[in-house]
Amino acid sequence: MPLESTFHDLYERVNELRSALVRIHAYYEDRPREIPRKRSATKAGEALLEPYPVGRLGDTLVELESTVEEAALAAHECFRLAAESGNLDRLRRALARCQQSISRLEDRVACDLCDYSRLHELRGSLRKHKGEWSGWTAELVPSLCSCVEPLRRVSKALVAGWQEIAERTGSSVSVRSRGIGRVQLVASREIDRGSAGGST
Repeated sequence: MPLESTFHDLYERVNELRSALVRIHAYYEDRPREIPRKRSATKAGEALLEPYPVGRLGDTLVELESTVEEAALAAHECFRLAAESGNLDRLRRALARCQQSISRLEDRVACDLCDYSRLHELRGSLRKHKGEWSGWTAELVPSLCSCVEPLRRVSKALVAGWQEIAERTGSSVSVRSRGIGRVQLVASREIDRGSAGGST
């Protein structure tokens, strides 16, 4: 595949992931706004508070959206460099930044967003609450985990990007499986250079 096409595909896959996370956050924001922590909390003057796991989920989603924005910026830089200059050294550094952002995001999804114990805790904290919360809770897990497949597609696009660079430079790369079933192709020395060199 031509260099430009490879990195255009990466940019598109990252944008699909970003859209998936935006939809998840929109679903989260559409939750019922307040519930009593205990029965006595319905008395006048007592605050109505969400369970802690619900608030923690919101914080996680904000962090994930910030991280995917970093990945999207780096992917766009990869596409621009591939289309305009073909400067492989700068392209490697941009791809390393994208890889790092996606790796952090995948770890957060695996350990926080779609982790069984976290999901069990979240659903357990809402089990006693009926009404609007029942319908929202029933669709919660499918919504949260709807980003898993877009993440896998981004991982494949990253593999293709490293392969294209390797073919043009003779770089050695290794493949390893991590996180939520991703296959990650890593040129470790290039990621190190990307971290040290920053953007140019």
